[in-house]
Amino acid sequence: MASKLPRYYWDSCVFIDAIQKTSGRIEHIRSIEAEARRNKLQIVASTLAIAEVAKTKSGTLTEEQARLIASYFENDFIIVVQVDRPVAKRASDHVRNHPIKPPDAIHVATAIRAGVDVLYTYDGDGQKPGLLQLDGQIGNLAIKTPDHFASDTLFKAP
Repeated sequence: MASKLPRYYWDSCVFIDAIQKTSGRIEHIRSIEAEARRNKLQIVASTLAIAEVAKTKSGTLTEEQARLIASYFENDFIIVVQVDRPVAKRASDHVRNHPIKPPDAIHVATAIRAGVDVLYTYDGDGQKPGLLQLDGQIGNLAIKTPDHFASDTLFKAP
């Protein structure tokens, strides 16, 4: 019986940093993507990410960037999970029970539904609190920055 591939959820900001090739982040993002392309793991995203990635910190995507990101979500190593009624209900519960914004709650609910090993984000990695501060507090979901991938004990490179 084949073993289940590890699954890593990418918050929208991870996709945005990949598009922008953000220094200090892109190397870690590319490392995860390389393993996904080698069929060693799967990247999971919400359909919400497709909508959120239409803008970066520097503004709206160009037509070319929008085309590239749309095609990127079509890769076989990316599993896109629908925001349906059960995900929305669970997200609503998270908003009521935790200091979390609705879009972030949708990402958390989607990650839990997809059974991911880790949710990767940069939300809360700066001055403002965010998802990173909720690591292990919502359904025991691990929430980390992508730079933890190299030391992640869930993933063992051959």
